[in-house]
Amino acid sequence: MPLYQRKSIRLQGYDYRQSGAYFVTILTYKRMNTLGDVYREDVVLSELGKIVKQVWEQIPSHFVYVDLDFFVIMPNHFHGILIITDNPAGSDSSDSLNISVRAQHVAPLQAPLAHTSKPKGITPNNVASGSLGAIIRSFKGTVTRLTHQMGYELPIWHRNYYEHIIRDEKSLNSIREYILYNPAKWEIDSLYQK
Repeated sequence: MPLYQRKSIRLQGYDYRQSGAYFVTILTYKRMNTLGDVYREDVVLSELGKIVKQVWEQIPSHFVYVDLDFFVIMPNHFHGILIITDNPAGSDSSDSLNISVRAQHVAPLQAPLAHTSKPKGITPNNVASGSLGAIIRSFKGTVTRLTHQMGYELPIWHRNYYEHIIRDEKSLNSIREYILYNPAKWEIDSLYQK
């Protein structure tokens, strides 16, 4: 009987280490409203939501090739735009593929296992060093670690995340507008839950 394998929702063959803008959506576990509440079209963050904001804003200090753009923390999900700039792990040089992420908040730096056939720069968890996946894994893991240290015991995040590769200025501006007005449209949002 074949083992169950989750189907990847990533764009096949796309190198998520390369420079570009990415729109990311991360859901909370079971879409629970744990990050805050919306009052009069403004988001009031919970303690957990404040940690999410703090960790998100620290990403560029851990991943020096990442710039942050618009983001919003909603009661049960998070939207943000990450811009990967000159990522040394995303260049074509074979030497640069061995560069480990400088600091992955909580994830220990891991070298690929010698007996695997994965390309250089791919961790045992199939996440390329310096990639969007490595950044999001670090972000989610750090939030989880900090909140568990505070005594929060439930899972925080949905297992995966959604991403959209932003290909032009028109798309970028449209997504920025969506993020900006997301709290005002909360009650008609597809992720809305009381």
